Parts: sequence; structure tokens; C-alpha cells
Amino acid sequence: MKKNKSILLSTPYLIWMVVFTLIPLGVVCYYALTDPSTGEFSLVNLRGLNLYWGVLWQSIFYAVASAFICLLLGYPTAYYIAHRSQTAQKFLYMLVMLPMCMSFLLRTLAWVGLLQDTGIINTLLSKLGLPMPGLRISVQAEIPICRGLGSSAALLVAGAMGANVLHGSRLSTQGLLNITNAMEGHPDNLAPAIFGGLVASFVENERPYIARYSLHKRLRCTALIPDFQLSTHLARGVLPKEVPYGDAIFNVSRTAVLLRALEEGDTETISVSLRDKLHQPFRRTLIPGFDEAEALANSCGCVAFFISGAGPTLLCLSADPDFDARLAARLSELPGHWRQLPLPVDHEGIIVS
Repeated sequence: MKKNKSILLSTPYLIWMVVFTLIPLGVVCYYALTDPSTGEFSLVNLRGLNLYWGVLWQSIFYAVASAFICLLLGYPTAYYIAHRSQTAQKFLYMLVMLPMCMSFLLRTLAWVGLLQDTGIINTLLSKLGLPMPGLRISVQAEIPICRGLGSSAALLVAGAMGANVLHGSRLSTQGLLNITNAMEGHPDNLAPAIFGGLVASFVENERPYIARYSLHKRLRCTALIPDFQLSTHLARGVLPKEVPYGDAIFNVSRTAVLLRALEEGDTETISVSLRDKLHQPFRRTLIPGFDEAEALANSCGCVAFFISGAGPTLLCLSADPDFDARLAARLSELPGHWRQLPLPVDHEGIIVS
């Protein structure tokens, strides 16, 4: 009977521990051992641990220092409790053990409430006229998310650059690319965000390599952005696991020619070189209105029309200064709601102002 009563009394704590400790720990383990884009088992996240050894050792230092401080406070407290009456001891034991019965997550959230800008501590410091330590980050991003425009890469590069500046700008642009590539998994969008302009890239032995090209000044890029999102996971899921040898040759043989054509502004060669057999025929089925948008862009004088990243944004490459005006006048002909956004080419890359 007494045993059943003990189990019954401990049930709420067990449920609390499972919900706020074991389940979050399981989620962390899941994402650590899976590819974020496919959800399949992968050790790619663990290969980037060498980037965080400094943080790990710093965490160990703080843990040892915290344990030492706890010992300094704990022994005098234990001595004080031992010399109180039994009634007082029970009450003091309860005060000591009560925080241990609370989830670590809740304790962390409590500290967030105390230390935030409008929290008790900073409010008190402000009223006393004392400076409030800390760092405030404000993000202003005009890149639509989940639209195939590289919003995650842009924010990742901005965060890495901010951290680099705070630590004395010790990393070069290549160092920034190495670190952000380990987080993102590929440099496709990271490299142009860092270096600007037209950038080709690949990864060998976890190191990203890049080549920069000039882009002819008369080429213009316009984005057609729909009012719906398309997850990268879904867009990658429709791609075949294997491709015909002929289709692979079709795409690869056009890459070098395309880069040269973009430098020279050869619109005819660009139009032919941007034809694709590896991803666009499959992903276009996920974008309602793709065929209508392609027909409209071509009728307005588009040089090349293709999916931006994984989609659903569609890009129009043109060489006519009046293309945007013609497209804007007929944009309402498309089914659904689309937004037209001219994209001037940034040749500088990331800068600190």
C-alpha cells in the first residue's frame, strides 16, 4: 500500500521529466543524426564538431567553475542546516530540493525573464543609472522565406559576420565560407552572399571551393514570387535518385558555356545553356501556374526562365530595359497571386556598415 502511494505521488514528476527532459533530448539526438533536408540518417552534423571545440572547452570551464562555487556555498549552508531544529531543517530541506524538482527548461526560462531587457535585473540597473550589459540583435530581412531565394543562407552569413566582427574580425571571407558551409551543408547560396556577383562552387573533403565570374551589365534578373511556400524537403523529394547518363551530359556540357555566355551577355547562348533536364521538369509540377508564368515571361521578351533554387520563386533573365514594365502590365493575367521583384546584382558581397 505504501509502495503504491509512493508511485502515485511520484507520477506527476515522472510525467514532467518525460515531457520536458527526455522528449527534448530525443529531438536533439534526432536532428543531430539526420540530414535536415531529407530526414535520412546522416553523420554530416557530427563532422562539423571541430568548429565547436572552443565552445565545448569553454562550457567545461564554466561547469567546473560553477561546481566550485556551489561547493563554497553548499558546505556553509549544510553546516547551518545541520545546527537547526528538526522542524526548521525540514523546511530548509524543502527550499533546497524544490528547484531540483523543476525542469531545467523552466529554470532557464526564469533566468531569461530575469535577464531580458525589460526584466527585473536590467530594469533595476536602468533605474539606478547603471549600464545594462548584453547584446541586442535586430534583423531586417526583405528576402521572402521558403521561396527558393536563399533566405536561410543570407541570415546565416549575416550572423557569422556579426560574430566575426565582435571577435575582432579574425576570420577571412574564406573562413566565413568554411564555417557557414559546415552549418548549411552546401555553399550554393552562401558563396554569392559572401563574395557577391556570379559564383560557382563545390565541396571536396568538407572544404568549399569557389570561382568568381563577372556578369554582363546589360543582363537583368526579375523574380516572380507566389503567395505560397514550398519546402526544400518536398522539392528534393520529387527528384529521382538516379538520372540517365544522357541527361547528366546534357546539363554538365552546358555549364562551362553558360558561365562564358553570362560574362559576355550572349543572350542566345544563355537561353540554350539554361535548358535543364535534371530538376526543373520534376519540380515544375509542384508550382501551380508555372506554365502560364513561363508563357507570359517569354511573350514579354524573357531570355531565360527557370526555377530559383528549390522553388517556388521563378526567375526571368532578360536584356531589355523595358522587360519589367511589360511584365508588370500583364502580371494580373497569371492565376493566383504573384509578386514581381526586380533583383539588381550585388557585386560587393557582405559588408559591415
